[in-house]
Amino acid sequence: MKHPHQGLDCALLSPSPDQWTGIPLRLSRPFVGRVAWLILASTTVGIYAGFRRWEDSGPSDRVSGYTLLDVLDIAGIGLVVAFSAVGWLIYRFNHGLAPLMLGLVAMTQTMESRTEAPFWWLGALFASLWALLDSGFMLRQTLHLRGLVRDLSPGTALRLTEDSRYQLRFGTGVNLMLAIAWWLLAAVLWWITLRIFNSMPGPGAADPERSWWSDSLASAAVLASAMGCYLLLRFTLGGVARSLTGVHAWQLPAVPGPVAELSPESDLEAGMIDVGRDTAEARCICVT
Repeated sequence: MKHPHQGLDCALLSPSPDQWTGIPLRLSRPFVGRVAWLILASTTVGIYAGFRRWEDSGPSDRVSGYTLLDVLDIAGIGLVVAFSAVGWLIYRFNHGLAPLMLGLVAMTQTMESRTEAPFWWLGALFASLWALLDSGFMLRQTLHLRGLVRDLSPGTALRLTEDSRYQLRFGTGVNLMLAIAWWLLAAVLWWITLRIFNSMPGPGAADPERSWWSDSLASAAVLASAMGCYLLLRFTLGGVARSLTGVHAWQLPAVPGPVAELSPESDLEAGMIDVGRDTAEARCICVT
């Protein structure tokens, strides 16, 4: 028998079909991610084609020496080129990573006084505006949901099981834990990158193989750092959303709404119901 402190009372809310369908929807996650990819890819391809960027000399040919700024610049360029090639397939994080990566390249290009720097900034601006637009849809949905919570009369007070409490705690902190993990990985990669860079014979980076390793590891370090920042932002936004709406149990009507039924072959997204999996008696997700 569970002791009182082992459970958690959670109010049951039962919106009507009209109330549930009236909640504004966010943009499709694949659509948002692939538009962000399109902004990044079109910026990269346009600049490379317009400025013949691929004709730049290598690090060993730089008369001014090979600096950490060069490492960061090459790492950023490598990332935007890689995401231009495969970003269509890995769309989940594109809307957050695209403005960060384009902004990094724009910053390094500006510091190197490159003529194409303003065009990188323009791409970063468009990617940022797209991310803000998606955040606006999320805020609109959250505020509408907050109003619906206030309008609904709480029903039965449910006592959550220990497993449900664990899932709530895990769901709350998973993005923070992942952000810390990515930052730890980034710290290790940056440490190795700096070790390799500092071991190069002179400022001209006379060893192309070592400079290649430092550039490659720096690309991975930049990506890990950006992922940590993005996941921290997701953790923060999730906390804001929970503070606005509270945590409740919902008895959902069998009509379209922000929680959608998916066919078995569909790619599962957070907040959606897979009918075959989530309506089993062992799970506490209600469709009717």
